[in-house]
Amino acid sequence: TEIYTLSLHDALPICHFVFHQGNPRLVEAIRDELELDPARVPIVAGHYGNTAASSIPLTLAILDRERRLTRGQHILLAGIGGGMTAGAAVVTWH
Repeated sequence: TEIYTLSLHDALPICHFVFHQGNPRLVEAIRDELELDPARVPIVAGHYGNTAASSIPLTLAILDRERRLTRGQHILLAGIGGGMTAGAAVVTWH
């Protein structure tokens, strides 16, 4: 939530929120907790399952293929790893 709060402070218009997708329920819980528009939080885990470390790039590739990404959009990426590791970033799509 810290990166999300910072993006609001910097007035970055986040177009999509792409989270690590261990399972769809986890992504839905995060989406609901942050009160995000479901259209801006793509969930692919229901179709592809837990794709582990590739879930964020896979989701971006799907969004790109569906032409849902346009140059200049800000996208919040958030992932988790083994143990207590986690990371997040806001990127601009080119």
